[in-house]
Amino acid sequence: MTVKHFALFAWAAALGFPSLAQPACDARADAEVDAVTREFAARSPGKGTGPAHQVWAKEMHEALQAVAQRHEACRKANTPSPTAAQTQRRDGCLDANRRQFEAMDKRYQGRTLSFQEQTQWRTEQQKLLDERNACTQQK
Repeated sequence: MTVKHFALFAWAAALGFPSLAQPACDARADAEVDAVTREFAARSPGKGTGPAHQVWAKEMHEALQAVAQRHEACRKANTPSPTAAQTQRRDGCLDANRRQFEAMDKRYQGRTLSFQEQTQWRTEQQKLLDERNACTQQK
């Protein structure tokens, strides 16, 4: 794995795959990741150096983590707060979803499920999780 691939993987993992809604924050974070990558590539201890490589990788990870934290702070600062109606709509959607989960749990609770029932349970659970995710994505 090259330094560039390592850096991009670590950056994406630290950010949790950022939203595309904040282009200025994203551009700044991309530039910072490139700078960190160049800096650490220039002082790479090379392969087979064991402890030195571990220290280098840890420092690189910490630098990328700092970039991720600045990026997240930028995104939060530039994201408008939801209105009361949006919050109420999201909370209502989540409450309905929670009730559906509870009803599903009651149906399958306290017994050993057959293979078909397990498949049905998992399908229903995945559908409800997708609906919950849609609730949190509402604007």
